[in-house]
Amino acid sequence: MDVGARMYQGKETSLGAADETRAPEWKFNPFNSGSGLKLSVEGDDAGGWVLWRGDGGFFGEGWVNIGPVQLTIGINEVFAQWSNLGVWGDSNWGFGASASSDAPFIKVSAEGFYAGLSEAGISGKAIGSKYKAEKMGKLVRDDRVGWWDDDTNAWVDNTANLGNYRVAPGKFAGSPGFFVGYDYAIEDVATFGAVFAGQLVGKGASWDGTEFVDDDGTTFPFMVNIHGKVLMLDPISIGVNLSYYAAPANTSLFVVNTLDSGSKGKLIEAMIDFSAALEPCTVGLTGAYIMDIADKKKDNGGSAAMKIGACATFGIGDTGFSIIPGVIYTKIMKVPGTGADAGKAVDAKESYLDLGVSLKYSF
Repeated sequence: MDVGARMYQGKETSLGAADETRAPEWKFNPFNSGSGLKLSVEGDDAGGWVLWRGDGGFFGEGWVNIGPVQLTIGINEVFAQWSNLGVWGDSNWGFGASASSDAPFIKVSAEGFYAGLSEAGISGKAIGSKYKAEKMGKLVRDDRVGWWDDDTNAWVDNTANLGNYRVAPGKFAGSPGFFVGYDYAIEDVATFGAVFAGQLVGKGASWDGTEFVDDDGTTFPFMVNIHGKVLMLDPISIGVNLSYYAAPANTSLFVVNTLDSGSKGKLIEAMIDFSAALEPCTVGLTGAYIMDIADKKKDNGGSAAMKIGACATFGIGDTGFSIIPGVIYTKIMKVPGTGADAGKAVDAKESYLDLGVSLKYSF
């Protein structure tokens, strides 16, 4: 269960209307992503688990060993570098952890290497990434092309003006998401690894008032990640995570704050994670940074944000209960400009402080 409050500071610019002051918000959530019911079975050469999460999500994995190779299928993240920021189940999700989305996947692994495919949002989308807008009208037909007018509270039918382009704009899917990685551990000394993931993404089309035109945007968003953790300083561990993204907003494969940077975003995501297993609690400290390094003048580059968090996990004897108080500060420093400032990053006036506690029980 999560309890606490979010305290907004300054004026909001990146998530709502400019110069809009936001009041503090309570957080009181007994059914969250950190709570749930999990059932697992494990044998010598096969096993699996299913999880019903408090926020309504359903996840699971099943695996089988075939000689030296392990085959896994499921619905879950397939790569992530979670931090020790346990309050509110944050773990630097979307801001430092370089996680994949929760989606159906298939994975093969052996000797520390792994590779596979993720659904990554392709279900229900037409196959193909090279179709021009003219071809779209021949592939899909929609006799009611138009829009809803909020002023008149009525549907405006624009089909007669579209000629042969009788299709509402949509996206094509080039391929499922894919990933390949390697992890290596030196017992009680260190762990390290790397991941490469990406997806061929098809283009859609938009109505420009006269005809459908191809949407602009990179058709191959990808991520390159390296990570490691020092363990030999027991009871202290220090983890480092670094990722480079190309156009992450163009795919649902990645979970990362894109800072509204647009389809040409080139993001750097970095995190350092410190943990100390002390008495009577385990202390976690994290710092994360995201920056869009795309060209500031042409591609809206320059957006930047940071996140700093601290928590302490207190176990209540051998009961399975734990109490995790913590604080998280998030600062959005730069965001893409609009209007006269379009094409350059401008100072953001948004930051917020999360104060709260999580109550957890494991049995």
